[in-house]
Parts: sequence; C-alpha cells; structure tokens
Amino acid sequence: MKSLRWKLLLPLILLVLSQRASHAGDALVPLASPGPWPALSALIGYGGRVWFVNSVKFVDHNSADIYSYDPASGKARYERHLFSQDAGRPVVAGGLLYWPFEDPRFSTGRGEYLVTNGRDWQWRILPDGEVFHVHALFAHGGALFAATSAWRAGLQRSEDGSAWRVIYDHPTPPRAVTRITTLASLGATLYAGLTDYLPEGSKLLRWDGDTLRPVTGWPAGTMVTALVAYGGWLYGVNKTPEGSALWRTDGKKVQRVAALNRHHVRELAAGADALWAVSGEEKGVALWRSADGMNWTVEQHFKDALPLDLLIYGGKVYVGTDGPKRRGTLWGPRAPSPSEPQPEAAPLTRTASPLPADRLQAELDQLGRILADPSSYEYHGRRILERLQSLALSGMSEVGAALAARLAGPFPEMKIAIFGKQLTVSAATMARWYMLWAMALNGHGRVSPELLSLPFKEKPNRPEKYLHLASAAAWAVAEIGQRDGETIAALIAALGRKGQPRWIGGDYIGALTVLTDQRFGYDVAAWRAWWAGRRADLSGEMIRIPAGTLLMGSDQGEAAERPVHRVKLSSFFIDRYETSNKEFAGFVRAAGYVTSAERSGVGWHWEGEWREVKGADWRHPHGPSSSIEGLENHPVVQVSWNDAAAYCQWRGKRLPAEAEWERAARGEGKRIYPWGDQPPRAGKFYRASFGGDQCCRADAGDGYLFTAPVGSFSFGRSPFGVEDMAGNVWEWVEDWFDADFYRRSPAENPVNRQPAERRVIRGGGWGNDPSGLRSTLRHANPPESGLSMVGFRCAR
Repeated sequence: MKSLRWKLLLPLILLVLSQRASHAGDALVPLASPGPWPALSALIGYGGRVWFVNSVKFVDHNSADIYSYDPASGKARYERHLFSQDAGRPVVAGGLLYWPFEDPRFSTGRGEYLVTNGRDWQWRILPDGEVFHVHALFAHGGALFAATSAWRAGLQRSEDGSAWRVIYDHPTPPRAVTRITTLASLGATLYAGLTDYLPEGSKLLRWDGDTLRPVTGWPAGTMVTALVAYGGWLYGVNKTPEGSALWRTDGKKVQRVAALNRHHVRELAAGADALWAVSGEEKGVALWRSADGMNWTVEQHFKDALPLDLLIYGGKVYVGTDGPKRRGTLWGPRAPSPSEPQPEAAPLTRTASPLPADRLQAELDQLGRILADPSSYEYHGRRILERLQSLALSGMSEVGAALAARLAGPFPEMKIAIFGKQLTVSAATMARWYMLWAMALNGHGRVSPELLSLPFKEKPNRPEKYLHLASAAAWAVAEIGQRDGETIAALIAALGRKGQPRWIGGDYIGALTVLTDQRFGYDVAAWRAWWAGRRADLSGEMIRIPAGTLLMGSDQGEAAERPVHRVKLSSFFIDRYETSNKEFAGFVRAAGYVTSAERSGVGWHWEGEWREVKGADWRHPHGPSSSIEGLENHPVVQVSWNDAAAYCQWRGKRLPAEAEWERAARGEGKRIYPWGDQPPRAGKFYRASFGGDQCCRADAGDGYLFTAPVGSFSFGRSPFGVEDMAGNVWEWVEDWFDADFYRRSPAENPVNRQPAERRVIRGGGWGNDPSGLRSTLRHANPPESGLSMVGFRCAR
C-alpha cells in the first residue's frame, strides 16, 4: 500500500519540481485552455483582463479566436472571431484595444484589424498600400503604427486609429520577400524588427524622422524578433541561419547577452523590476528572469508545453503555450488577483465617406461594367476591388442593397488561377467573395441564408487559401447585424456539418456570437440546445417578452409621462423589427388594401414642421416625386393607425399596448433609452437613427437622411433584443391618448380603450433629437393620419 501511495505521489512531486520558481508560491500553473486550437499567443492586458488569441499556426492555419481571462474570477470567455489565418501583435491605445489580422482571409491586399472598447467592436481596414499582412500594431509618440508586408515590408501611421498613411516601403529585390514583424520604442525612438532571408546586414531598423535605417553595430542576420525596452536598453532576438541570440542596444552601443546563448528565446516582456523571457527547443523549455538584462536565472520549466508568448500585467507573469495535449494554454499565478476599478470604456466612432447621389449611381454603373468584363478578373480582381472599396467605405445603405442584388449575377463564364496558380476559382466565386467583403465593410444589405448553407468542397492548396462563400457570408452577416431567425437557423445548421474542416465551424461560431450575444465558443451542443429553446421564443421575427413588472413613466419627463407607476404585464410577443415596406407591400397585394393616405390623397411630411402634402403615401413618403424603390427593408411610413391595425390583423397579430411597448423597450423600466442611459450619439458612433442633437430636422449624420433599414443600429437594441425601439420611426400602439391616464391606470395589463381624438405613438423618429428618443415619451396623432415619420410593429 505504501509503495502504491509513493507511485501516485511521485508524478505530483516531479511536477512541482518542474515548476520551481525563485519566489515561493510564484510557480505558474495552467489557468485556461478555452479553445480547440493548439497555440495560445498575442497576450495583452486590457480592462483588468488578460486577452489572447487561440489559433493554429503554420500548417492548416485558418483559425484565430480572441478570448479574455479574468484574474479575479479565474474564468475565461470567448470574445470574437478573427477572419484571418492568425493574429498579429495587438496594442492598447487611447483607451481602445486593437487586434491586427496577421493574414486576412479575404485576401484583398488591404490590411485589416478589429478595434474594441471591451464591449463594442469595429472592423477596419488600411486602405492604401499593398498589404497582405499586418504583423503588429504599436503605439508611439501619440500615434499608431502598423507593421505590414506584402512582398515588401512596410510601415503605416495613424493619428486616430482609423485613417492611415504609408510612411515606409522597404527596398526589396525582385522575387524576394521582406517583412516588419515587431515594433518597439526606446525613449523617443521607434525601432522595427525586419525579416529578410538574405543574411547580409542589420535587421534592426530605427526611425530617423523620415525613413527606417539599420542600427549601426547590430549584427547581421535574417530577422529580429521579440523587441522590448527595459532599463534604458532595447533587447531583441537576432536570428541567423546558424541560430538565434539575444542582443541589446541603448541607442549608441550594442552588446550581446551571452547568458542566453543557444537558447531559442521566443518572447520577451518587461516588468517593473525585471526582464523576462521564454525559450523553447534546443536547450529546454523555460521561463527566465533577469534584473539587469545580462544575468539570467531559470524561474520555471514547462513540461509538454512550448512557450509562445509572455505578458507582465498587474505585476503578474502570464505565459501562452502550445500544449499540453495540443491545446493552447494560458499559464499564470495560482492565486486569484483582486479586480481593480476600470475606467469607463471609450466610445467607438465610425467614419464614413458618403457619395453624392449622382456619383453613387455612376460608381454602381461602373461596377456593373467591371463585373461583366473578363479582363477585370486579372491580377486577383484588382479593378473590382478598387471600385468596391470606395463604395463600401461610403457607409451608405443604398450600396449594401445594390451589392446584395448584384450577388445574383450574371458573371463571366471563366476560371481564374490565383495565389501563384495554386488555386483556381470561377469568376462568379471571385466576384461574390469580394462583394461579400464590401457588404461587410459597408455594414448594409442582406445576405441570402442560402449562402451559409453551401457545403465545403474546396480542394487543398499549399497557401491554404479558400474562397468558400459560406465563410465570407458568415463574416458579412455578423458585420451587417443580420439577426433574423432564418439567418441564425442557417448558422446553427452549419455547425458540425460533415465534410468540412473544423476551422470552418469557427466562422459560424464567430457570427453567432456577434449576432446573439451568447458565448458558447466551440460547444456545438450548447449552441443547438440554446437555439432549440430560443426558437420556441420566436414566431417568425417575433421576440417573447417574459411576464414581469415595469416602472412605467418618468417624473423628469413631460406631464403625460407622470407619475411613475408600477404595472404588471403578462408574457407577450413583439416583432423584432419595425414593419418594412416589403412586408407591407405583400399585405397590399394579397388583400387589395388601400391606405388612408391613398384614399384621402394627402399625407403629412416633416420639413421643420408638419406639412400636408398632396400625393404623399406609403409608396411616396415625401410626396409624389419620392419613391421607396431600393428601400424595401426600410420601415413603412405614411400608414395610419387604421392601416397598421389592419396589417397586424391580417398577420394574425395586433398592435402592442402602450405598456407592452414600454416593457419591450425598457425591461423593468430603469433606463432612459432601450440600450441604457448613454446618449444615442458619441462622436460619429450612433445607436439609433435620429435627427441629431438639435430638434427637429432630418440629418444624415447617422448615415441616413430619413429612415434607415430596420435593424441597422445593433448597439441600440432593447434588453430583450428588440431593434429600433428608439428612432427611425415613431410607432403606433393600441391605446387612445389621455395625458392623465397614468393617474388612474390599472396595475395589471393596462390599455386605454376609452375613445379620444388621438392614438398614442412611441419611440421617436428620424427627425427627433435625443430627448425625443426617450422610451417614456408619449406623443399622439389622429388614427386616420399618415405621416412620414410614423410606422409600427405588431404584437400578439
């Protein structure tokens, strides 16, 4: 029995010895292996959490997912999918976290990256220069720098994290490749580590104000990696065909760090009182520490794990490894770290370059001609991409709608060899691939869920590039915010589909996470179980609002909003989106319905004041010269309360009661707007379609002069996921308007059915200021009136 106990204890003793640290209790332990891929790298601290990427490196490298780890709770969570073969080195700048795409899978020759404030995310591009890779982003001197490469290494600079300019292209001989893969600063000087497989000359470069120049005295080699500043010195790993060595410079002299000779140093990190390194292969796998940068001691050995990355955050050491058991693992201190108060997340702003109407049509016409021209598909479709880029960056919904329609074709009947003739695709596939990229960048349009159902039939190729349209469609629906039930069902059905590589599932999981706010990661069973339950809550495009109580009204609002009173509501369903022109057109065709405005010959349009306009109706919302052509997915307007009630009845539904509407918008009633108390606009970032900060006028600051496509502002969703409950259009509800109704309102399921002159409208519209978007605001109109800022949604 004693012998058996000893045999059981021996492996544990050896494990403890293998994790020896110089300070008692400092041994690093595995903290999390949350993803399915073997590599865990790109460690960075932000918002009190340790962020990292789980990916496949080198062979079969088409997966990269961002996770974060909370040192206080000891829990990791899935954050976001990168549509890239791997991630570059991230950076924190201006209160935001930036994630570069090391090798974007769209392969448009544009650099790509994600930016987040820890809550919201945006996908952005480096539009200029030839960029296949963004290896690293780095903050220096109040600006952001991007280390890029295609065939030539490059450096780009941004003052605001959005607009970029090329400041350096590395001289590169024909048929050669150079890259800048790492950036660091020592004092006021920016340094870059160059990769150039010609072993002549220094590969450590220094920015001298107008270009990068080799650092004098730095040894020759093929690349410099793992740059970090510590104690007045810049340390870097210099690689040669014979191996690698650690060197340092203070900007004047250069020294070799002999203590780590023949150790393959993979990464460096600087703490307050020590320099740290991880090494792997050749002479062992270890964590190293040095107080002076010259004398080093082993702090810990790793068994069955290869260190890839290193981070010092909150005074703690974290290591990312390949393994154990081929699972990327985060290592760190066993004891949890107390959380510290974090500053409020910086808002994200989105920039767009809208096109004048005449130029927009000219650009779309030109795109049509280019797509029909077989010569446009030469050089990886460069002409197609150039035209799509300006359209995509316009941010205009008309562009998204036009591209969605153009996906249907036609395209030239031809094959194109790309990526050094290692991959052959049809012209139709190339065109659709790039148009999905443009739709995603534009943020508008609708992707057919049928594209998400395409089986994976791609043939293996050496660069592992696959123009699988279902993958591009998954990225596009996420960026567009296409949350309808048909889309979600198609994504769920695609999970675990037979015959497709596992990394394809990562594309669908990434889209599902964005669209549903669920974080099941690669747990396919959990996704299916969630959808089985969620489907029961959805009827068509309806959302189930559970029974509950609501603090209705506001004591700080207008007189009709008072007093605040508690009401109890039964469960009900409400449309996720406002009723669209397309949906209303189907009703008109099927029922032969004629609206109030069509019968009377007049509607009301807002032009700084309400004006009665002859010929204004739902097909011509601003008058006879206007049209809803191209606005099929915009909310229908110029519909009276009577029209709205007739439509809902035709659908087997009804208009929501006023209390139901406010419950769907505010939850329990402790928020000003559906999304919370933050204003609807922060800089150029909008949570709703509205008229700007001054009342009351049409304003295109949100990207739309009048209405926006339903569901365009995903960050403005209500707590139940209902879209556009603030802005876009006011919405008819069931109740007659009585300014004093709240004083005698029933406590349970209240509806004011006492006839009066006007019916209630809620939510604010495209011409209102932020005050007009408050979820407690009550306005009203005659039930027979059609107005250009009033629509509806149904309930049941």
